[in-house]
Amino acid sequence: MPFLNEQNRMWQDKARQVAEKVVRPLARKYDLLQEYPWEIKEALAEAGLFGVWIPKEYGGAGGSVLDLCIVIEQLSRACGGVGVMYCVNALGSFPILVGATEEQKQTWLPKIATGEKLIAFCLSEKYAGSDAQSLRLEARKDGDGYVINGEKKWTTNGGAADLYTVFAVTDPNSKSRRISAFLIEKGTPGFGVGKVEDKMGIRCVPVVETMFKDVRVQSSQLLGGQPGYGFHHAMGTLDLARPGVAAQPAAAGLGTGRGAVRGTRRRAGRGAVSSASRRAGRRPCRRPARRKGRPPTGPRTDARAGACPGRGSGPGRRCCVGCRAVAGWPGGGGRARPRRCQRSWVRARRVRRLWAQHAPCPGTG
Repeated sequence: MPFLNEQNRMWQDKARQVAEKVVRPLARKYDLLQEYPWEIKEALAEAGLFGVWIPKEYGGAGGSVLDLCIVIEQLSRACGGVGVMYCVNALGSFPILVGATEEQKQTWLPKIATGEKLIAFCLSEKYAGSDAQSLRLEARKDGDGYVINGEKKWTTNGGAADLYTVFAVTDPNSKSRRISAFLIEKGTPGFGVGKVEDKMGIRCVPVVETMFKDVRVQSSQLLGGQPGYGFHHAMGTLDLARPGVAAQPAAAGLGTGRGAVRGTRRRAGRGAVSSASRRAGRRPCRRPARRKGRPPTGPRTDARAGACPGRGSGPGRRCCVGCRAVAGWPGGGGRARPRRCQRSWVRARRVRRLWAQHAPCPGTG
């Protein structure tokens, strides 16, 4: 791509190597097992990919949101679930970058950058999905800390993560300072995982309910050190995370297109490939998605960031639908076990389309 600089291409090459050598050979295994791919996580950490978006002063590489999108795209081409697994660590750590105290940043960001600690983002609830202002998880002031009670839904990385960015109501009577964010570690008394979702796609990364029963946290765990800024932290986080959402379905469309061409070549020879390519039609689907998904800057940042998921989902959907027709999915009259292209890309693409249409961000939990 002409607008990529040397740093962008460096991360692109590094992520592509990990995707082809490690992620792609293991994608089917973890899709069927529906287990967290720890060996893939170790490969990502060894390659330094968990530090892409972390500033250099906190042990990261100091990359841009565009660098993050490029890495997500390469991983998602090999396995949609791994792309989400990687992306959600950025999502969980963005609140720390946006609003944490210097002490909180020094404590957690270096560990996230090395892959020592995984992180999850706990925002959505049963009755508060897209409407983050309607949260019901309660954080009651108690002495020099808070006591948290309630539950969160759809927490991606839940159970695997070591740290959770949790948004709760600290002042129910306020309109503008109602919500605060907390940093809660795995193993805190009263904090645990409830139902584990049995998903249609992105099966290698867990999506769970997180339960809070008299969970006591200290004031030092309050993000930013001041209550009432949780909604601001959440919206700033989603502005940074949404461009990465566009990279995922666009990459799924590209991966599906290549899979369809390979399958058609095996069955009908090279003569069918050009026909397949024309009918699938949208091989460069990732390109407009990435252009539209550049790091949002300047005025109306929230609006530009919010448009990214839909702009990535549309081209990815068209490519998947066209390739599905060309490659003859599903096989066996719809009764056979799905092939890798259908399993890893088409189903995951449907999930991402729902994210783009309804959720504040993919995997927000």
